[in-house]
Amino acid sequence: MTSDTRTITKMIIQKIIEGENIIKYFDLMDYLIKMKLEKEYSIAKRNRCFFAKYLSSRRRVIKSETKRA
Repeated sequence: MTSDTRTITKMIIQKIIEGENIIKYFDLMDYLIKMKLEKEYSIAKRNRCFFAKYLSSRRRVIKSETKRA
């Protein structure tokens, strides 16, 4: 898999996270398995730290926005 393909796949995973309102890493991994997205699963597994940090950031933003509302 080329670097460009990995980058595009990471972007696809981020769109899945946003579209499915996923906020926890284990929910992301379960979703990718359920949907049989092997390539995305492999990338998410190899980039656990990146996606865990991304999801943590999303949770903080959502929590902050909820408090303001």
